[in-house]
Amino acid sequence: MPPIDTLRVTRELGLLNVNGATCRWDAAFDSISYVLPHVRWIGGELQVYCGAANENVFDGFYDHVPGSFRYIEHTLERTGRGPILKPANVYVHFYGAERPARLEAMLHLIHRFGLEEPTAPLFASQWAAIARDAALGPRMRRNADGWSISGTGAARTLRFDHEARVVDLERSRNVLGFRALHGSLYVHLSAPEADVWLTDAAPALPYLLEANHVVEEGERGQAGLAWRARSAAQRSAVIGGLAPGARAELAIAGRAREVSADAAGTLAIQLPPGDDRIEVRWR
Repeated sequence: MPPIDTLRVTRELGLLNVNGATCRWDAAFDSISYVLPHVRWIGGELQVYCGAANENVFDGFYDHVPGSFRYIEHTLERTGRGPILKPANVYVHFYGAERPARLEAMLHLIHRFGLEEPTAPLFASQWAAIARDAALGPRMRRNADGWSISGTGAARTLRFDHEARVVDLERSRNVLGFRALHGSLYVHLSAPEADVWLTDAAPALPYLLEANHVVEEGERGQAGLAWRARSAAQRSAVIGGLAPGARAELAIAGRAREVSADAAGTLAIQLPPGDDRIEVRWR
């Protein structure tokens, strides 16, 4: 809860800020009302909040019940299921390694949400930029079967709750991909301005169905799609909307090879950690 002058100077310097506070949803704080919003306006200035409470909230600066920070996984589970409310942010301090029980809890959480759970790693600064730009008010205009969007900045993913339709890729503009998940439709834009049209018909063009890494510089056209895939972890992506068994050319960092879609019309891509441009051109 920094003072307004600090937030103002941070903004004027062109810096990002993100902070903690008690953001929990577990047996002791058993209500969604304890989950903080992405941001809070303070006298015209913006404070971005991280994904969950830090370890001090649980163990009282490790004097009382060291290791109890492991219970933050209940909050991460609840805010990451259904309509996703928060990133899986394991927020700890450097002195968290001073007590074995604290360190063990920290390693358990990092292993679970960094390796075992299907997550897409990104830097805290990227999350802060996304939350900030989403709060600054992207403009959305309702159309008969969709929306026109502009001014999204870094906030490129839209979530439509209780939406059974899919994206009409032939009519939409600057949509790289979409995915139905936990009863919601998530749509990823390739530019700050886009038109999203929805339909009951099956997708008529290939699209990015899912990716577990940061997606940047996305493009999708009649003949193919491309994006920059960046992550310090193992990378994977799935292309949907292809014909079963369809042949395509996959180029990674300029090196091309021929690939085939599976019986469901999807194409899975597996890559080691890195930063590459991926291009998929269908025949």
